[in-house]
Amino acid sequence: MRRLKFQSSLNNLVVRFRVTKKHIIEIILPAVAVTVLGIGFLVGMYVMRPTLITTTEKLSNVSSRVATLEERLIFLTGDAELLRTNVAQGDEDRAKEQILLQEKLGTLSGNLDVQGTQIKEIVETTDVSGLVTQWGMFVYRMTCSFKNIDTRETQTSKGSAVLEQMSTGIRFITNKHVLQMDSARLTKCTLSTLEGDVEIVIDDSEVVVSEDIDFGYGYIKESFPAMLSLQQCAEKPSIGDTVLILGYPVIGAKESVTATEGIISGFDEEYYTTSAKIEKGNSGGAAIDVKHNCFLGLPTLVFSGKIESLARILPATSF
Repeated sequence: MRRLKFQSSLNNLVVRFRVTKKHIIEIILPAVAVTVLGIGFLVGMYVMRPTLITTTEKLSNVSSRVATLEERLIFLTGDAELLRTNVAQGDEDRAKEQILLQEKLGTLSGNLDVQGTQIKEIVETTDVSGLVTQWGMFVYRMTCSFKNIDTRETQTSKGSAVLEQMSTGIRFITNKHVLQMDSARLTKCTLSTLEGDVEIVIDDSEVVVSEDIDFGYGYIKESFPAMLSLQQCAEKPSIGDTVLILGYPVIGAKESVTATEGIISGFDEEYYTTSAKIEKGNSGGAAIDVKHNCFLGLPTLVFSGKIESLARILPATSF
């Protein structure tokens, strides 16, 4: 009986041992494996921690640089867009400017054509000989006598003068340099017509000269037929306008007025410059605006260094 109980206990123990071994295999071994793996992971993490930190910092730096590059890309994209806009606007502005220039050139071309037609009409329709006859009656030859202060010798100057009807009488006008001479005193001036049948003697006391411009004048006291008033030009001439110069040059016709023609070539201080030929003796004559048929002023010969003569017109508006 006891043997049977012992045998039964032994069998139970064997069974329990088997169960326990099975539990050990199924439960404890996996736990040990997990523990080993955990420890290994922790050890690996500890070992890899510096590398992970460095890698993280590098990733952070890379992310920062990527963000900066993205900002720059956005900025550059905006600049590029603005540049494209400015270029497009510039092209549009240049196109508009080119159109405006073409329109202006067209207008100028049209104006030149009109002016060319007008000049042609003036040349074709203007009777120059008629202008010479019309205005020649106002122009006189002028000869002035001077007495040298040192030598007491008599000297003369020759020029031209224009007579005009004023409310106070008949006035003659001319250039001051016709009425003055260095180191000499004016004694008298003589005015004569182109035919030479009229001679007017003017005493020096009847002559007035300007201090500011090359201009002088006087009144004829002796009996003289009434004259017409000069029709002075109301407007300043333009460059290119045709002018007619009437006077009595020293070298030229002796018994008739001399006419030369040219254009207004520019402006020099108080003078108009002209391409018309003005010789010695023409000074004080009449400059006529052909287009408007009016008295423009006095042709004036100006010497530059006693070598080069410059043709000038003293405007009638100056006196």
